[in-house]
Amino acid sequence: MAFTLPPIAVSTSPDGRQVARFGHDFPLAAIDAAGVSTQRQAEGCCGSLAKAVADCEVVICTAIGRGAAGHLAQEGVRLAIVPEGTLVDAAVTLYRSGRLQAGGEPSACDHGHAHDHAKEPHTGCKA
Repeated sequence: MAFTLPPIAVSTSPDGRQVARFGHDFPLAAIDAAGVSTQRQAEGCCGSLAKAVADCEVVICTAIGRGAAGHLAQEGVRLAIVPEGTLVDAAVTLYRSGRLQAGGEPSACDHGHAHDHAKEPHTGCKA
């Protein structure tokens, strides 16, 4: 039986080059073991974003709110935080080589305030 590595999800800048904050305003790319990247999308709460990457081993991002981190944990998806400006390819290489460990902490944002997303204001997630 062949063993296949689960994909890695990366929250990216709009151009797909740099790692970005996990959230509605940023694209999500799922990168498989062969390096093939596919876009993941979800509507609604950050829980929908977590469900969109539920088959992934980890989400790599620069920051994430506590609510979104909780949704990822409920889906069994680990979290790895990298500094702003990190290139997507570099982050994936670091993770696959074991030099980037999962287990980053959420940012101070708890989604208890309104965020102005392009479509409509987001006033927080209900678990």
